[in-house]
Amino acid sequence: MNNLTLRLDGPDLRRIADDVLVMMLPPNLRRRWMARMGRMVIAQAKRNVAEQKTVDGSPMTPRKDRTNREKMLTGLVKSSWIGVKLPSDDEAEVGFFRNAGIVANKHQLGGRAVGATYMAIDYPGVFDLAKIPADLKGRRFTLPDGRQGCSANHAAMLLRLRYVPLNLRAGLPSGGAAAIRYLMERVGRRQALFLIGRGAEKAGKLKRPDNTPARPFLGIDDEQKLAMGDELMNGIYDRFKAKSHAALLK
Repeated sequence: MNNLTLRLDGPDLRRIADDVLVMMLPPNLRRRWMARMGRMVIAQAKRNVAEQKTVDGSPMTPRKDRTNREKMLTGLVKSSWIGVKLPSDDEAEVGFFRNAGIVANKHQLGGRAVGATYMAIDYPGVFDLAKIPADLKGRRFTLPDGRQGCSANHAAMLLRLRYVPLNLRAGLPSGGAAAIRYLMERVGRRQALFLIGRGAEKAGKLKRPDNTPARPFLGIDDEQKLAMGDELMNGIYDRFKAKSHAALLK
């Protein structure tokens, strides 16, 4: 018959000693401790954004249109929008200033999770903008009278609004790509903008849920928290002299 064995692990005495030491620090050094921890968390957030990765190291969800625009969230982690507050000697809060906090929260948790919404045109028709042919994107035709034709996006909006000029409705092709080209070759830019404005006014607006995906970039895991705490502990006696903590960032 096998013996029942129960293994007991002793406490991490070094960790307990460090915690006691921190509690024994005078208030000014405890505040400096917490301020440094907060700035290290901000440094990690900046690195996550620069590398377009989330807190757990996975890639951020790309933009829906997959364009090659500037990296996401770079403006949010500038010093003018993010900082550290010290509610007490033993607390630090890393947060965003003004409306940047609303945007950051939406990306951190996801639009639906925070109940974000936006007002959108209540289109009576449906047209998937992603299906606009690549050869028509950014292209403009010259109309017979010399005017510049509307863009592919303008043509798609006219189709979604069901606000195509009366004189063109009879010859409008049924296919999406063909219909877009048909309008681009016959509707001027200024006329399209006027019709879109009238069509949008007639359609009205409605509140839609914001489907921004979660891209958590602010935060550190337990391993980082312990490593950062240990590094700061080593600097207690030299009064937290400035030094680089880049090696602690993941």
